[in-house]
Amino acid sequence: MITDADIKKLRKVFVTKGDLQAMEERQDRKYATKDGVREDIRNLKEDLLDAMKKQKEEIIESVAEVIRDGINPILDDHEGRIAKLEKRMPAIA
Repeated sequence: MITDADIKKLRKVFVTKGDLQAMEERQDRKYATKDGVREDIRNLKEDLLDAMKKQKEEIIESVAEVIRDGINPILDDHEGRIAKLEKRMPAIA
C-alpha cells in the first residue's frame, strides 16, 4: 500500500500538474507572446494617435493665437493707413 510518505517522495521526484502550471506561468511572464505583442502594438498605436491629436490641436491653437495677436493688428493698421491715404489722394483711375 502507498503511504503519505511515499506520495511526498513521489512528488519530489516527479513533476506534478501544479508544477507544470506554475512553470508555464513563469514562461509566459518571461517571454512575449504573439497576442501580447499585438496588444502592445495596439496600445502604442492608440497612445501615438492620441498624442498626435493633442499636438495637432496645440499647433492649431498656437497658429490661431499668432494670427489673432500678431498678424491681425498689423493688417488692421495697414488697412487704416490705406484708408487715410485714399482720403487724402484723389482717385487714380
